[in-house]
Amino acid sequence: MREAYDRQPEIGSRSGRERNALDDCKAHEDQYVAALMAARPENADMSVHGWARTWAAYVAFVVDPVKAWIEVLRR
Repeated sequence: MREAYDRQPEIGSRSGRERNALDDCKAHEDQYVAALMAARPENADMSVHGWARTWAAYVAFVVDPVKAWIEVLRR
Protein backbone atom coordinates (compact mmCIF):
# COMPACT_ATOMS: atom_id res chain seq x y z
CA MET A 1 0.00 0.00 0.00
CA ARG A 2 2.77 2.41 0.90
CA GLU A 3 4.57 1.73 -2.36
CA ALA A 4 1.37 2.40 -4.33
CA TYR A 5 0.86 5.67 -2.44
CA ASP A 6 4.49 6.71 -2.98
CA ARG A 7 4.11 6.17 -6.74
CA GLN A 8 1.25 8.68 -6.92
CA PRO A 9 2.15 12.11 -8.34
CA GLU A 10 2.22 14.97 -5.85
CA ILE A 11 -0.29 16.83 -8.03
CA GLY A 12 -3.84 16.74 -6.68
CA SER A 13 -5.39 16.25 -3.31
CA ARG A 14 -4.21 13.86 -0.65
CA SER A 15 -7.55 12.03 -0.66
CA GLY A 16 -7.27 11.67 -4.44
CA ARG A 17 -3.81 10.11 -4.10
CA GLU A 18 -5.15 7.77 -1.41
CA ARG A 19 -8.02 6.67 -3.65
CA ASN A 20 -5.62 6.10 -6.54
CA ALA A 21 -3.35 4.02 -4.30
CA LEU A 22 -6.32 1.91 -3.22
CA ASP A 23 -7.28 1.45 -6.88
CA ASP A 24 -3.73 0.31 -7.66
CA CYS A 25 -3.97 -2.34 -4.93
CA LYS A 26 -7.42 -3.60 -6.00
CA ALA A 27 -6.10 -6.45 -8.16
CA HIS A 28 -3.95 -7.77 -5.30
CA GLU A 29 -6.86 -7.51 -2.89
CA ASP A 30 -9.13 -9.39 -5.30
CA GLN A 31 -6.54 -12.17 -5.66
CA TYR A 32 -6.15 -12.39 -1.88
CA VAL A 33 -9.90 -12.61 -1.25
CA ALA A 34 -10.30 -15.19 -4.03
CA ALA A 35 -7.55 -17.30 -2.47
CA LEU A 36 -9.22 -17.08 0.93
CA MET A 37 -12.55 -18.09 -0.53
CA ALA A 38 -10.95 -21.02 -2.39
CA ALA A 39 -9.32 -22.18 0.85
CA ARG A 40 -12.54 -22.02 2.81
CA PRO A 41 -13.19 -24.87 5.22
CA GLU A 42 -14.44 -28.11 3.72
CA ASN A 43 -17.33 -28.13 6.17
CA ALA A 44 -20.31 -28.74 3.90
CA ASP A 45 -22.64 -28.35 6.87
CA MET A 46 -21.60 -24.74 7.49
CA SER A 47 -24.57 -22.45 7.05
CA VAL A 48 -24.52 -19.46 4.74
CA HIS A 49 -24.45 -17.20 7.78
CA GLY A 50 -21.46 -19.05 9.20
CA TRP A 51 -19.59 -18.71 5.92
CA ALA A 52 -20.53 -15.02 5.71
CA ARG A 53 -19.12 -14.41 9.19
CA THR A 54 -15.90 -16.22 8.26
CA TRP A 55 -15.55 -14.23 5.04
CA ALA A 56 -16.24 -10.94 6.87
CA ALA A 57 -13.49 -11.75 9.37
CA TYR A 58 -11.03 -12.35 6.51
CA VAL A 59 -12.03 -9.09 4.82
CA ALA A 60 -11.63 -7.19 8.10
CA PHE A 61 -8.16 -8.73 8.39
CA VAL A 62 -7.26 -7.00 5.11
CA VAL A 63 -9.24 -3.77 5.42
CA ASP A 64 -8.41 -2.80 9.02
CA PRO A 65 -4.64 -2.36 8.46
CA VAL A 66 -5.25 -0.38 5.26
CA LYS A 67 -7.75 1.84 7.04
CA ALA A 68 -5.32 2.41 9.92
CA TRP A 69 -2.54 3.25 7.48
CA ILE A 70 -4.70 5.85 5.71
CA GLU A 71 -5.68 7.39 9.06
CA VAL A 72 -1.98 7.72 9.97
CA LEU A 73 -1.32 9.45 6.67
CA ARG A 74 -4.07 11.97 7.38
CA ARG A 75 -2.45 13.06 10.66
